[in-house]
Amino acid sequence: MLAEKVRYRQSKLLRDKSAATIAIEKRSNHGCLTCRDRHKKCDERKPNCSGCKENFLRCVWRDNEEVQDESHMFLNFHLNDWKVNKRRKRLEPALIMTQKRIFYSLTLSKNALAKFNEELGNLEELKRFPTAKQLDESEVAPQPAIDSSSSSLPFLDESTIWLSRQVTPHLTDSLTISNSSIEKAIERAEKGSAGDNTRLRALHFYSYLFDDSDPLAQKFESIFQSINNGEFDTIPSCCTDELFLLYISVKHWLLSVGPQETHPLLTTQATFTRNFESNPVLKEVFLCCGATFMEYYDSQIFSSLSTDLYQSSLMLIKKFLKDNSDEKHKPWLLASYQLLCLRNKTAINSTVNDCVSCLTNSYQIIKSPYYLSKIKSISTTGERYVEDLVLEMEHDTSKQKPELEPHDRMYLESFMYNYSVALLWAVDISKLPNPYSVYEVLGKSLKCFVYQCDVRWMNNPVVGAASEAFEILAKVSYIGRLPMPLDKDSIWFKRALQLQKKAYYHTPSILPSTDQPAFEDKVYQNCKANLLVGEIVAKTSFLLISKVIYYKEYDILSCQKTVSEIVENMEKVPKKDYIWGILTWSVIVCGVFTADEENQKKILSYLDFIRDKFHMLPLFNSKLFLFKTWELPLTDRLDILFDRENLNWVTA
Repeated sequence: MLAEKVRYRQSKLLRDKSAATIAIEKRSNHGCLTCRDRHKKCDERKPNCSGCKENFLRCVWRDNEEVQDESHMFLNFHLNDWKVNKRRKRLEPALIMTQKRIFYSLTLSKNALAKFNEELGNLEELKRFPTAKQLDESEVAPQPAIDSSSSSLPFLDESTIWLSRQVTPHLTDSLTISNSSIEKAIERAEKGSAGDNTRLRALHFYSYLFDDSDPLAQKFESIFQSINNGEFDTIPSCCTDELFLLYISVKHWLLSVGPQETHPLLTTQATFTRNFESNPVLKEVFLCCGATFMEYYDSQIFSSLSTDLYQSSLMLIKKFLKDNSDEKHKPWLLASYQLLCLRNKTAINSTVNDCVSCLTNSYQIIKSPYYLSKIKSISTTGERYVEDLVLEMEHDTSKQKPELEPHDRMYLESFMYNYSVALLWAVDISKLPNPYSVYEVLGKSLKCFVYQCDVRWMNNPVVGAASEAFEILAKVSYIGRLPMPLDKDSIWFKRALQLQKKAYYHTPSILPSTDQPAFEDKVYQNCKANLLVGEIVAKTSFLLISKVIYYKEYDILSCQKTVSEIVENMEKVPKKDYIWGILTWSVIVCGVFTADEENQKKILSYLDFIRDKFHMLPLFNSKLFLFKTWELPLTDRLDILFDRENLNWVTA
């Protein structure tokens, strides 16, 4: 049986020496120069060895080398005057090689920081929170500027290239640092501020992900906007760089999957990036999501990369849990599976069954004692949490807090939403529970306050004010999977009648008055959009459960008034609002019931809009599903809602 391959491997420790000593494997002298500079073993595969290919590095071989004594790892790139591959301007890259750099290695404890001792010429470990004096001592004189006048094609600067090589450390405590590169990164980040907190962040590799003023963030944003505006004939090669993919994942993909205007500490960026910087497995997941987001611009380049990173993420999770069994119920693992589930909804080669696979793993974590104890603590105390547990942004310790942390709330609600919209389409949900038991156990956890917000529903970072509507949707979808027609004496038929009434009489929340002090118009508009979503979801669920109840007796023409009302409400939802991301299920189901040609065109336009806004490439298959549906006779058209083979095409 072949051994499973992962992108990172743990270094083996010498048996007869301390744990701080790392065994160095002997290498041949025939490997690529990039691996030699990185002090990594090369498998000598040409033209791209496995190490360079897996870490997105430029693989340089001695046969093609022009200058033997130059470093091949560091290339002098700049982005201030980006001109590469502009439309109708095809230029050949001209790269300037910098002088050879010295590498320093130091074994650090977890989450440690390093400084370069200028007098001794080596690296020393700092404590987790170094003092201002320590940071001052770590400053060195700036390196002399390199003449780049001969280059007409600037890219990334050398510190950027170095950081990209360090973006995903091995699963060891070993860290390799280039003193010149890290010094320049520190020096650049410290310009304009000398505070302790700023200097501490400057030492951190990933500060550019959370600071829009960071030079690296500005460079990557400039590249992305140029790509988004179609200014390149071909995707720049740096777009497969790990730093760029992480930036895209955190700043664009993660933002797009956060549909609600919520508390700043409940957003997708605030919750899913928790422990991100110290968790190599979670970073791999983010790389996968970034590559998937870029599929929209060039599937030829990014589809295979996205698939490889997806498989690598799953293998890393498996390997990490094998070595760390106590981590199998931790929140970061639930976050990883939920991110991969969301990734599968946007990846061109994924289906709803891939989403269900991730949801199944998430459910196993939620069933663990870690989460059940928290959930039960809410269920047993009832409305006390709704009334009393209001947490301020400052985390006032005088108030009693719920067991569920803000990130737990996000992960659970993400599971509940994605679970609900997958039930109707998936082939096999045998490893998932039925929605009646799920909402009975988890329902109250979605109703308790986490923070004091302008309106109550802002504590629901995914479904917002439509939580009850999505509960109806989940139960309707589950009953729709049962053998048809339903036995009128069965409990499921009675439940179907109850759901039909709930969906028909679903009452949206009351809009708050604009006369309230400090009530912003933006919040008011978000409230209106949320109420529209709740009404759309409830009415679409009403159509589906009505078909389930009456089955063959149901007349599709009798529901066209309701269909038109749903389409009109969709027209009222602002196109700039990310809340469209949770309307996919309703748009597709409403499309199945649509008989009017004008409404069909509008449904297709909504799917195109959602696909382009959220880069949901699988929606192309959903459109094909609707085309196939509309070709069927009116009398038999709705039967496709009970055809597993055809429903599997849909991803919502």
